[in-house]
Amino acid sequence: MSLPDNEIAYGLTMECSIADHRPCELATIVGMAVDISEQEGIALPPQLKRIMDTQILTESSVRSALHEWVHTIPESQKEVAAALFHVLENG
Repeated sequence: MSLPDNEIAYGLTMECSIADHRPCELATIVGMAVDISEQEGIALPPQLKRIMDTQILTESSVRSALHEWVHTIPESQKEVAAALFHVLENG
């Protein structure tokens, strides 16, 4: 995976730390999206599946996956999706 110069790649199962909690936030966003898709019986969209397959995530890959994922979920889950976007954008 080629990354922009200013982007950090995190492992999906990376340990959380007080010094850098962003990997945990990103992993939580991905995990919640996957859980909702599974609960709703919806196949994972390609970007989200790629993150799960590679176990590597970046800010931009999670953002892209979330934008793609939100179009696959039912209206009843849109409020949760909005909260995930809020975490993504505001930490």
